[in-house]
Amino acid sequence: MNQNFFLVGVYEDFEHVIFPTHVSPIIVELASKGYRRWNYRVCKPFRIELETPIGTYKSSIDSLFPKPSYQLVPLKNIKSKSQVIAISKEKVIVEQSHVVIALKLITYLIINFKDKGYIERAWLTLKNSFS
Repeated sequence: MNQNFFLVGVYEDFEHVIFPTHVSPIIVELASKGYRRWNYRVCKPFRIELETPIGTYKSSIDSLFPKPSYQLVPLKNIKSKSQVIAISKEKVIVEQSHVVIALKLITYLIINFKDKGYIERAWLTLKNSFS
């Protein structure tokens, strides 16, 4: 995966309190022709492998989807070893380094220390990020 691939959203609607947690990224290729979504699979140890493009290039991100069933996020570069973790409805992190992931999760854990459910989910997400 090169620098032309980006996270534009996730395939969750965030109607339930699930944070923090790994989420399924929406990956697009950005070329001079526009945006094009890609199918991928997640491998172990954590690695994203692109498989096939979905459809043709479109002029906007919204035109890539026939029916909105996703949460868009600001464009973020994504690489094959990136992990995508939703911290809240408003915050999604894309990181490759386990250490950076751990530090960011600990930071949000401190911010949300009164929420027992958040602490449990943060621990599970941290554990999953290293497996």
